Amino acid sequence: MKIVCLVDDRSIDDRFEVEHGLSFHIETGNHRILFDLGQTDLFLRNARRLGLDLSLVDTVIISHGHYDHGGGLKRFFEVNDHATVYINRRAKGAFYSLRNEGMAYIGLDLTALENERIRLLDHDLVIDSELKVFQELVSNDLVPSPNRSLFERKENAYVPDSFLHEQNLLITEDGISVLFAGCAHRGIVNIVDTARKHLRNKPLSAVFGGFHMMSRFVAFKPELSTIEAIAFRLDDGKTMYFTGHCTGDTYPRFKKLMGNSIDRFYPGQVVSMDSNRMTIQ
Repeated sequence: MKIVCLVDDRSIDDRFEVEHGLSFHIETGNHRILFDLGQTDLFLRNARRLGLDLSLVDTVIISHGHYDHGGGLKRFFEVNDHATVYINRRAKGAFYSLRNEGMAYIGLDLTALENERIRLLDHDLVIDSELKVFQELVSNDLVPSPNRSLFERKENAYVPDSFLHEQNLLITEDGISVLFAGCAHRGIVNIVDTARKHLRNKPLSAVFGGFHMMSRFVAFKPELSTIEAIAFRLDDGKTMYFTGHCTGDTYPRFKKLMGNSIDRFYPGQVVSMDSNRMTIQ
């Protein structure tokens, strides 16, 4: 399996642009996958810099209904004429973020969801022997406090976002399993717990995604004790974590607590793994 980060908020290589968003290109024996598409066509531009042909992608997973994860949909359809795009049906909602100046719309461009190649999911889905998309979680612990600034508009009222529009991807190939979680709004601990349950005690090799620890409001930022509790629950000594995007400036604390079990991803980073080893470039 080969995972390439196409979009993130930060870069350590001047060849790659950044934006507030997330996108990964994943190659397995049977698939070429995009997990999230960032907010613009940056995923495509960075892919070209890496020599990746996105017309060969056969599967797209959009993790949830926010613009920084599905904003590149229309541009993707222009360069690829056959891939199936899997989106949680609830991602068609009207989602907002509380800003200093008021509420800002952060949902998807709903006209992009009219494409016939989009498959709207109501429940967990086993796509094939390699790919499983899951929405339902087995626990509800350590939910990120920055969620408190995020809302959904229903019947002319803003209500707290339940994040039931979120979904995750579990890939299993040649004895290794890798989890992809966009922002982990429902709690990275709960998503990892659920992935491990799906694996029935088989090892979870790696996890890619944000932990949603970032907030523009001081009152919503996570407490140190929460970060410590999350790190303790995640680090089993067997799973490698790659994080960035909405993990924000809490990453150094996670790194101090988890050591070699966690690393930060950046645009252009390539992680290759098989049953024998993992390499990071």
